[in-house]
Amino acid sequence: MSWTPARAAWLEEVGKLPWIKVQRRDLLHKLREKSRFSWTSVGLFFRKLVLERELIIPQAVIRANAQLTFQLEGAELTSQAEGAEAQARRMKLVRHSEDFELLDSLVRGELQNRVLCYDLLQFLDARRPKNVSLDDWNDLLLSKFDFQSVPGMGVLDIPDLEEQEGLLAGGAVVLGYLTLCAIAVGAFIATVYLQQVQEMGYMEEAISLLIS
Repeated sequence: MSWTPARAAWLEEVGKLPWIKVQRRDLLHKLREKSRFSWTSVGLFFRKLVLERELIIPQAVIRANAQLTFQLEGAELTSQAEGAEAQARRMKLVRHSEDFELLDSLVRGELQNRVLCYDLLQFLDARRPKNVSLDDWNDLLLSKFDFQSVPGMGVLDIPDLEEQEGLLAGGAVVLGYLTLCAIAVGAFIATVYLQQVQEMGYMEEAISLLIS
């Protein structure tokens, strides 16, 4: 299945313009690459939009394999005239199992791209059973899968902090604000703030990866 991430919804509106040619791309081929932000790539993205009228819209894609097991229900058929159609009606599903490629890659330690990890988390959130609370579902996922093994997904991870002067300067402000939050209202608020800082870079990183 595929969808346009919420943070790229505004691009869908731009793509409705009659003179814009839309290309939809996913990042599955960069599963093992660490996502990085690049102003050069963002510049190329807007250059293609303005000069070539070509808009690249990031797509979240989840690939899955489903295995279905059926068995005959009830007694054997008494009339051959009923044929295959009647036999199909007597079949019932006894088992349904699914394998998700991104989730399997996470378990094997291959998933290094945090943009894809965000897509996976959004998909798993949508799969939450109605009778399971959000907290219980999150606890279950975190107990089974190590999402923080993906670079940039840790609570205290700020992507490319050591590589870009702009982010380094911003990081000092973030860490200073974190200290004030921790002193004033406790570590929980500070953790939530850092998670919001993480999410701000999602679209920029996705664009950088699509262009590179």
